[in-house]
Amino acid sequence: MDGKSTLPWEALRQTGGDIPWPALCELAAAVVVDPLVVDRLIDLYEQGVDSDYGLEHYEEFYVPAIFAIAAPQLSGERRREIGRFLLEKLADAGYEDEDLLMEVLATACGSMGAEILPLVLETIANEPDDRGAWFHLWGLTELAVKTDDAQIREQVIRACTELLQQADRGEIDLMSAINAAWTLASMKHTGSAGLL
Repeated sequence: MDGKSTLPWEALRQTGGDIPWPALCELAAAVVVDPLVVDRLIDLYEQGVDSDYGLEHYEEFYVPAIFAIAAPQLSGERRREIGRFLLEKLADAGYEDEDLLMEVLATACGSMGAEILPLVLETIANEPDDRGAWFHLWGLTELAVKTDDAQIREQVIRACTELLQQADRGEIDLMSAINAAWTLASMKHTGSAGLL
């Protein structure tokens, strides 16, 4: 089953009126049971982003929403796979200064849960500077509050602490480290109290 004939694909091309929530929920249910639906959604996202400038296309907003709706029912492995895609697109949206799209993608990334934190840290490491998606990526580190995985928590603490140390040395702007500070505070990491 790939749902090509039975799923409401045309709703993703809708550009006027209300958000087609019933269609998005139906597609999200299909994501849970059919990997081919994920592939088709990714293709539609890419087509929407690559479409002619000036024409309205909402696929790039609807697809992350569908993944976010499906997330609670997906396996950790599946959330990581989808999370990798969403993080790549978040970085791309940052390069293009697409503020609204970054908000949507960051929210969808967050719905994938703490399993994607290693991917978040990897994406941060590949960011060339503190512009673009930087703020949203560091905001995702707060997912560490919701995990009992000691290794992931330690990775996040280390990354956030290193960023705060850079800010303390004046290597980056203090505001660029605000989400890292918020993450450490939310994790109640007392070892960072001096930096905070």
